[in-house]
Amino acid sequence: TGFQLAVVHTVVEPWQRQDAQGNILCTPCGRLCDGVHEYTKDHNRKVEFYLWDLTAAEQVYPEPPQLWLAWVEEASFGRGRFLKCLMCDKWTQDWGGDLNTEAYCGNHGLASESNQKDHARRLANYSEYSMSVEREKAKWHPPSQGDRQAPAPPTYAAAPPPVPLPPLPDGWRSVWSHDHNKHYYYHAERRSSQWELPGVMQVAAFALSDGEAVEC
Repeated sequence: TGFQLAVVHTVVEPWQRQDAQGNILCTPCGRLCDGVHEYTKDHNRKVEFYLWDLTAAEQVYPEPPQLWLAWVEEASFGRGRFLKCLMCDKWTQDWGGDLNTEAYCGNHGLASESNQKDHARRLANYSEYSMSVEREKAKWHPPSQGDRQAPAPPTYAAAPPPVPLPPLPDGWRSVWSHDHNKHYYYHAERRSSQWELPGVMQVAAFALSDGEAVEC
């Protein structure tokens, strides 16, 4: 009779586990690690997905440079996030596992001949979708975690305390200009504005233009 060689395995990989009898099993495949199974294509494929699933929760997902793309969670796909076109509301099927999508110009990527017809049409009219797309993208890539920052609001010099001025002629009022940091004068009825303080002679000129008699 022949002798059967006993192969002793030890757990050395994160995808391996030991059962009650001391056997080393392949966790993603549920098969015995016998020195043969570990080299099959099916095993390698399942291990790849298994290891991805283990690290997915801690994975950092950079914001895609394409405004309409985002790494989105989907429970039915397993743990982690998956690349989605928010403009078309479709998952990308032609992009590999690389998290850097800068060069992606496929079905839902940058404008190219490889774009799906619907995607190309939407991309040509992106302004119609931009508000809803960017609002949805902010859920998965908040601006505070990315490189995008809201522009700072313009700063204006505060109007100085009122300076004692001689009484303005009827119809005139002073207005502070933020752009020039000084007052100008505006006549609402005549829709006229000027930097110079309106004086008596100017009021007389306005009156004469209306055909009124003015006493000097």
